[in-house]
Amino acid sequence: MRALIPVVASVLFVTGAGARPIALPQQLGQVELASQANVEIHGAGASDGAGDSVAGAGDVDGDGLGDVVIGAPGTRNNGRTNSGSAYVVFGRETPLNTDLAALGDRGVRIDGAAANDRAGYAVAGVGDMNGDGRADVLVGAHAADNNGRSNSGSAYVVFGQPTRMSVRSAPVTCRQASSMARAGSGWWISWRRASSSSTAA
Repeated sequence: MRALIPVVASVLFVTGAGARPIALPQQLGQVELASQANVEIHGAGASDGAGDSVAGAGDVDGDGLGDVVIGAPGTRNNGRTNSGSAYVVFGRETPLNTDLAALGDRGVRIDGAAANDRAGYAVAGVGDMNGDGRADVLVGAHAADNNGRSNSGSAYVVFGQPTRMSVRSAPVTCRQASSMARAGSGWWISWRRASSSSTAA
């Protein structure tokens, strides 16, 4: 039986004042995130659990750059304890660290529909589901109680939008996606940007 040799293949960037990112070759062994991470994305509040799930989202905003989706199932936005949230963070030509408490026009916050839904427990990029040329995202809420079924769970598809300028000044909620689907309009939901003042309560 052929032995398996663990290999970590990484593309890293060396950053510094005025420095442009440069790629490093494949590496064996450890990468020190305290000093070698390309971009850091930090949770908005205590016990949010940001990073509990992460995925490449594809090009959600249609600017030609890849975006990421980050689950934070412990958030309590809109006064809903453990409703959870997912954050789409847009790619940038110049990488920047991001504080999810002040996301602004760097991305979109998607909030769980009800307390204890734990939206963001699982997230995924699902490609272009509605054929508009932009990537869409999937947000899992494994403890949701829709249709009177306790902890039956739900998953919500949120469609991409063409530009960052099209988003509004309040976060998306998973309840909006659910109600629109029941009304027969499919999974469509408008992007709404989380303002810098929209933090966990």
